[in-house]
Amino acid sequence: MKKKLIVCFVVMACTLCMGVAFGCAPAQNQASSAAASADASASADAAASADSAEASASSDAASSASASQAAAPASGEMLTLAEYAEKYPLQTNTWLQKREDGGKCMATMEENFRGTLSAAFGMDGIPLYCGSCHNANYKQLLAEVGDENMLVTDAHYDGTIEYMGCGVCHSADLEAGVDDNTSFWPTFISEESWNKYINQDDAVCGQCHMLEPSSAYMLPEFRGTVDIYKYGIDADSVYKAMMEAWEENPIEITQAMVDNGFHVGASRIDEETGALIIGDNNKPILETFQGSNHQNLGLTCTDCHMVKATAEDGTEYTDHFACDPLKNETALEKCLTCHTAQGQEDTEAMRAFVIGKQEELAKAQQALEANLAAFKDELVKANSDSATDAGALKAAQEAYTKAVFYTQFQAQLTSDKKNQGATAAHNPTETYANIEKAETAIAEGMAALGVEGTAQAA
Repeated sequence: MKKKLIVCFVVMACTLCMGVAFGCAPAQNQASSAAASADASASADAAASADSAEASASSDAASSASASQAAAPASGEMLTLAEYAEKYPLQTNTWLQKREDGGKCMATMEENFRGTLSAAFGMDGIPLYCGSCHNANYKQLLAEVGDENMLVTDAHYDGTIEYMGCGVCHSADLEAGVDDNTSFWPTFISEESWNKYINQDDAVCGQCHMLEPSSAYMLPEFRGTVDIYKYGIDADSVYKAMMEAWEENPIEITQAMVDNGFHVGASRIDEETGALIIGDNNKPILETFQGSNHQNLGLTCTDCHMVKATAEDGTEYTDHFACDPLKNETALEKCLTCHTAQGQEDTEAMRAFVIGKQEELAKAQQALEANLAAFKDELVKANSDSATDAGALKAAQEAYTKAVFYTQFQAQLTSDKKNQGATAAHNPTETYANIEKAETAIAEGMAALGVEGTAQAA
């Protein structure tokens, strides 16, 4: 009999986040992340019950988790949902907290993600490959069903899948980092590149909140054909690496990929414009944060998004409601340790300061999107007109490829918040630089087509 699935996805978790502390890093590098957020995911499994942590829900979870962990490594069995809630009630309660505006957050992820897959692709569940980032026992599952079955959805898997359990960030004892069974290495980044460019204190968040040049690269036929960090983690370097990957081994979109959503973000030739689109599912929050002023000051993702808090009885814990730091007084007070020198005297002023920066960025982002749309319109017309000069068309198409890439890179988000300046605090210098590169590409493309001006000034 099919057991109850425990699911909570954070692939689109925080519209404001530098990275929610869910994801995974290689075991050998996890010690620093575990130290920085020792209980960062203590109640992640509790979030699997999006609307409650009642005993009735956790009863099924307990028996399911026990069965799925039978072959787990020596680090021990993971705690059940009921045990998480009992041992870490403060973390559990904040993890299950919902946004006041009804927006996406951890407690709503299962419903949102399943609904998206169903509406977009007519899928009856979640592809097993999604567990590569979200399943605490993905390697065990992979060994059990084999590569050839990883596009099958969980609706056809007669077993228990524990999505987003604590094991995605922690080992079984929630103390010693990720073990060999729970961690999954991205198939589009080499271990050498990851260790070279990524601050390991951010790595635990980065598995979800990072560049994703298409899940297609996880499939056996494409695995190892691209290392997006080959030249670095900045936009220019990633663009170069992904262009080379396409030229050496272009992805062929199959019907099986389409049916299971694994073509999303895959580099492809856009039929309307004739231009190459490079990995348009980018969300480089982790990459953009590297080298930022905040990181250079010693801050990590959890410093702002999963702050240490004190309960009414004096108990200290990590606040797991990572979705909206601007509504967290403790987080804002931490900002003031530096920002008082810039004139922000209290949390209200700090909040207003950040919102102001977000509004400035949103204006630039929205102008960029409008200009890109105008460029696309002109390119579509030129591509369908047989009288268009071939050289001019090629130049415009190459410019469009760059414009789309840099536009998406600077946004850092693929959600409906992407043009609202949500990531203004992450790395404004790098963000505005990429906006300028996108605008430059648009201007060059429009000039190649003989069109003057763009929709509006950036």
